[in-house]
Amino acid sequence: MFYVEFYVEFHADTWDYGYTLWLDGLQFSPCDPPITGVPVNNDLNDQELTNYPNPFSGTTEIVYELSVPGQVLLKVYDFYGREIRLLDNEFRKAGKYFVQFKADNIRQGIYFVRLTTSNSNLVRKIIVN
Repeated sequence: MFYVEFYVEFHADTWDYGYTLWLDGLQFSPCDPPITGVPVNNDLNDQELTNYPNPFSGTTEIVYELSVPGQVLLKVYDFYGREIRLLDNEFRKAGKYFVQFKADNIRQGIYFVRLTTSNSNLVRKIIVN
């Protein structure tokens, strides 16, 4: 007997906007509500991580919002997962925060901003022109 095993992983930033993926005649559409196998607790997942502009050259403003107070760790990583810059490492009250990220001495490419709190881990892709 001969077995073939393979693994396919898809990442789509625009999944929430109604895009549909086709693979060898199979249609994959977003579920509403999303099915993840993980129970959703909206009290803990009520956090936000965005930036503007994106893509950018020079400076972008990173915005994050916390629903509960706690320790915040905000870092920028390169495409290979190496830490490039620490942007925030403080205890913060619940609320919205704005952080300027200057891309000086950084090459053009794809980077990731990671927000780590006691309740969540959020990652945002940013592009430096």
